[in-house]
This record gives sequence, C-alpha cells and structure tokens, in this order.
Amino acid sequence: MSAKINHIPSLSVGIPAYNEAANIGRLLREIVAQEESGFSLLEILVLSDGSTDGTKAEVEAVTDPRIKFTDSRQRLGKSGRVNQILQRGRGDIILLLDADITLRNSRFISEAVAGFDPEVHGLSGFNTTPVPGRTFVERSLNSSIRIVETVRRHWNNGLNFLGYRGSGIMLTKTLARSLKLPENLVTDDAFYFFSALAAGYTPRYRPDLRIYYGYTNGFTSEHEIVRIAGSGAERARSSRKGTWYVEHPTNRVRLGGEGERSRDIRREAGF
Repeated sequence: MSAKINHIPSLSVGIPAYNEAANIGRLLREIVAQEESGFSLLEILVLSDGSTDGTKAEVEAVTDPRIKFTDSRQRLGKSGRVNQILQRGRGDIILLLDADITLRNSRFISEAVAGFDPEVHGLSGFNTTPVPGRTFVERSLNSSIRIVETVRRHWNNGLNFLGYRGSGIMLTKTLARSLKLPENLVTDDAFYFFSALAAGYTPRYRPDLRIYYGYTNGFTSEHEIVRIAGSGAERARSSRKGTWYVEHPTNRVRLGGEGERSRDIRREAGF
C-alpha cells in the first residue's frame, strides 16, 4: 500500500482513444475547465490507439501545456493503452477516463479527490449513468441499468465490483504501477476491484459523482445508423463533416446468438 499523501496531491488524467474525433475535444475542454481545488492537475495523457480519423487534430485544437498526446499508428487495444497510462502517469493519483464520456460538473475531480484516501481506498469508482432515453426502447434499457445501480449500491453495503467500470476510475500511483490488464479483458471492473482488494485496500464507490455516457459516433450515413442501431435510435449529423452520431442509452449492444459477447456498435468498432 502507498504512503499517506500529506500534501496537495498531483493528478494525472489518462485517456485511451480510438477514432474519437467527435468526442475527445469536448472531454478535454471539460477537464481543463475543472475547478482545481485540493489537487494539482499535472498532466492529461491522451494515447491514440491507431486512430484513422481526426482525433489528432481535435486534441491539438485544445491548447493546454498539460495535454500530452501520443499518436501511435499501432493498434494495441484498450488494455494495452491503459497499461501504458498506468506506467507513465506521474501524479500521486491517476484518473482513467474513456474518451466518449462527459463529466457535466466543473467540480467533479475536486469532489472525487476530496473523498479519496489513497492509503485506505486505493481505488475509487463512480456512478456511470446513461444519457436520458427518448424512445420507449431507450427508457426500458435505462430502467434495467437503474436496477443494476440499485444492486451496486446495496450488495455487500456497496463493496462490490459493479462500481468500478473503466469508463471512469481513480487509483493511486502505487496501485497503478502494480497492475497489468490482460489483453482483450472483458470485465475490467472486476479486475480493478479485486486487484485493489488483493493489495490490501478498501475501494470506495461514489454514487454521488456521475459520469455520463451514451453518444455513439462514426457512422457514415443515416441509413447505416438505421441498419445497425435500429430506426428508433435518435440520430443527427456529427460536428465532423460526413459522419453521423446516435444518442443511445448505452454504447454496447448484444449481437447475434446467446453467449456472443457485446461489442461497440460504432462502424469502426474500437473499445
């Protein structure tokens, strides 16, 4: 376990990204606009995993010296890039975020750090919440997600793996350095949670801090959205010329027969 941090902790934000031109700029602007209270934002590490869209241009459009961008042409997958972030992050605390989420709260990071004891918790998870559903199908899916949230809060008094999704977690540098995510990892929430327990920590889940997700991007036409996501999906033209996005309660859908793992419904499936 790590030594107690008696000073204002430094923070590294890490974001793995694959073809996230429609999302990454917005997220970076949200991060640099966070109220820096109780922590020092040391760096924002953005690792592009072989992106072929305008991810690089969108990152470079956000001019902040703390943004450190790695534009790799090689595809390692999410686990590979997360492993690099866990080893490179120089902050006392590392905040991992997916590129297609939104914080929607300028005090998110400061409140997360204020309730995080590195010596005791080691790992903190957040309330990952889908954007509000507009269609009957979307609202039904959201109801199912709310059931999971109820289980997450009450199972073993909240001490369970359901609250530690890779879309947003915070961990100490000491714990980060000890981890190596397996290739093609499916349940990263369980991996983080049980790794923290094995290291002697008591992870803390924060139901009061929300991370929103649910924007699926990268479609080349409205017809493609209807074919893949269904005619009931809310859709519109993306800010990236020639692409469309769908606002959906979840970025993952079940395809094919029973037993087939879920995958991202984006045209160029990444993570």
